[in-house]
Amino acid sequence: MSLKKSVAIVFSAILLTFASTVASAQEYLFKLRKDTVALFSENTPEFMSEECFSDNSALATVGKVYTTDDLSVIQKYKEMGLLDYYEENAPAYLLDMPNTNEFMSSLMSGYVPLGESFAQLNVNELWKLGLNGKGITVGVVDSGANAHTELADNLLSGYNTYDSNYITADGVYHGTMVSGLIAANGTSYRGVAYNSKIVPLKAFNDSGAGNTSTMANGIYKAVDEYNCDIINMSCGSLTNSLTLKDAVKYAINKGVIIIAASGNVSGSKYGTATVGTKDNLMYPACYDGVISVGNIDRYGNLSNTSMENDYVDVVANGKYITGLSNTNLSGYTGNSGTSFSCPIVTGVVACMLQVDPTLTPKNVEKILQETATDLGTVGRDISYGYGKVNCEAIVRELLEGKLYKSDIVEYKGTYNIAIRNGLDSVYNRFLAFANYSGNKMVGISTKSISLVKGESRVLTLEKKGSLARLFDFSSLNFAP
Repeated sequence: MSLKKSVAIVFSAILLTFASTVASAQEYLFKLRKDTVALFSENTPEFMSEECFSDNSALATVGKVYTTDDLSVIQKYKEMGLLDYYEENAPAYLLDMPNTNEFMSSLMSGYVPLGESFAQLNVNELWKLGLNGKGITVGVVDSGANAHTELADNLLSGYNTYDSNYITADGVYHGTMVSGLIAANGTSYRGVAYNSKIVPLKAFNDSGAGNTSTMANGIYKAVDEYNCDIINMSCGSLTNSLTLKDAVKYAINKGVIIIAASGNVSGSKYGTATVGTKDNLMYPACYDGVISVGNIDRYGNLSNTSMENDYVDVVANGKYITGLSNTNLSGYTGNSGTSFSCPIVTGVVACMLQVDPTLTPKNVEKILQETATDLGTVGRDISYGYGKVNCEAIVRELLEGKLYKSDIVEYKGTYNIAIRNGLDSVYNRFLAFANYSGNKMVGISTKSISLVKGESRVLTLEKKGSLARLFDFSSLNFAP
């Protein structure tokens, strides 16, 4: 009998022994050495079977995070030299304001119109160029999301890592509001990246409870099962969890961009930090490679709840934000917190990836930092990071030296196409816009265009049909 086979049989026997042990109340997360996991999966597929990892055993797994409520399990692996690390499964929080009821009575009169929040960041500079997150998928690790009329078309099926099933209904409101800020596409409410897609990853139950393992598993699901380009985490834990850190590192190494709320400092569940100090750190926002977003008000002042530390990258408006309701699926709600500045920045990043899908997490973080509008103390500081996100500067940075022709988009009742010349020479073209209804052309408009290097222009044409197509006749030597 081979050594590997002998070891595998011993492991199976140990598991049966562990299943009969007495469990404690505390849940622990642990990681086995990489060579151990490879040995199990290669030689003993029964080790990973449902029977071995059922809820009735002392050892259970969800996604890539191993859990047990019996320390003797961990001790056995440690004695055998197979344990990498273990830690307590720590609580995590959705990062809205701790007390939301105080704002509900003034919802209609006191909340900031969404357009005003977007105007702070010059979001219209993205939309004018047809940048709306088209082709980008965002995993939202949160409380789930409901099919609000202004979100439903962009809402994909997801997964519930809290209860290990595919039910992602949002009983809290939080995840629906966050998802809407990214990808709502309605007539009266529109997210920043209104043509992106949302994968709801429910890591918090309908009481808002979650932990480091449910968040970590949400990350793994977003990367491995749903191929998300971006992960939004308007949530976090005060515990520096190795399990969560591993998941974050895994995603970033796969090229997935993680954007997280910096955290809130008001309320006992978030600790006792005060504005202007470094008393508290929230994870995953404080991990390397994660874009940490703080919260300002409509006037550009730091919110009195926005967590301050050396890890804050940028800020956006997150105070008195109007959002989609999770109960009235054609209505609205509102709240404040870094939970809501975070998805606004996520939407901006989705638009960035639409221009250049090859951008890495490091590229995106660098562009956001270098183009931000400085606030507070000159230069980077613990309150505002590098400053307020500036979409106008981001567009210049992304398109410099490139020729970008946007998709034709329907915008305010017309068709628009944005062209920017990043060539060294003058860009001279004669363009024809054919408008179709079904397969029949119902009209055609022509435009000649001449742009010097670095110049941009948005061409607007009357809508005559349900579909428009662009033809560049210059290459055919066709003249007006």
